[in-house]
Amino acid sequence: MPKADIRPTIADFYREDEILAAMQILCQNMDPTLCQSETIQPLLKKRIGVNKVDRIIDNIMNIFDAVDVTGTRGIGSIL
Repeated sequence: MPKADIRPTIADFYREDEILAAMQILCQNMDPTLCQSETIQPLLKKRIGVNKVDRIIDNIMNIFDAVDVTGTRGIGSIL
């Protein structure tokens, strides 16, 4: 499924607080080295504004892309 279809599906199905919780859980279970990388750090900023949820979903998807590219796995089992 293309990313362009995934984002609106997630945004329509999950509440904002659930999406924020998903981002926090992802960050807590990510490899600390990857978490501190220049690729991931900008994605972890707190988002504000009208399109906040869409940007958080994009960030989550970009983090998974970075994990996929680097082959890095998290400390937990979610990755």
